[in-house]
Amino acid sequence: MSQALLAGGTLILLTVGITALACRTTLQENPAALMLPRAPKAGKRILLERITPLWRRLPFSWKVTCRNLLRYKKRFWMTVIGVAGCTSLLVAGFGISDSLNSIITKQYGDIYHYDMMTIVTKQEATESGPVYDYLYNNENVTDSLTVAMESTRQDGPDGEMDVYLMVPQAVDKFAEFADLHERLSRKAVPLGQQGVVVNERWPRPWV
Repeated sequence: MSQALLAGGTLILLTVGITALACRTTLQENPAALMLPRAPKAGKRILLERITPLWRRLPFSWKVTCRNLLRYKKRFWMTVIGVAGCTSLLVAGFGISDSLNSIITKQYGDIYHYDMMTIVTKQEATESGPVYDYLYNNENVTDSLTVAMESTRQDGPDGEMDVYLMVPQAVDKFAEFADLHERLSRKAVPLGQQGVVVNERWPRPWV
């Protein structure tokens, strides 16, 4: 809530401030001067005009564009910043796309080795239930593993943290469905009957 108020207050302050600065010059003028058309700025020769052989070969539309860009500094910088901003957005978009595609490939190709997850309640998680009958009798299902999952919040030295807990029914079979290894050394992390396996982002004082 405080962040929303801070963002809203900053937005209002910037909007009012920019509007006041834009209207300041106009409000200081005399009414009679405001009713007259504003005199255009005196034209100056640009650098390209001094290069006579090049300037003569440019089409008329190019000459007008070049003179307008270099004559009006604000338009020039707006054009430069606009083109640079659009280019930056395109580069950022392609970068995000490549990053997400690589994450999906690693997550569901290198780490997870299953194609489907079926979520049931505790009452439905029985060996004689309809879910297991479907899995065992479906020819498209080559193998399955029962895993208990729970999302909780735990207290720690730095405050609360979301914890996603996974407990497989068959520990020795879990390696066929998920590859547990260290990120840098790629060393396999065994999953035993005792203890837990946590990722590297888990705070060390909690372990």
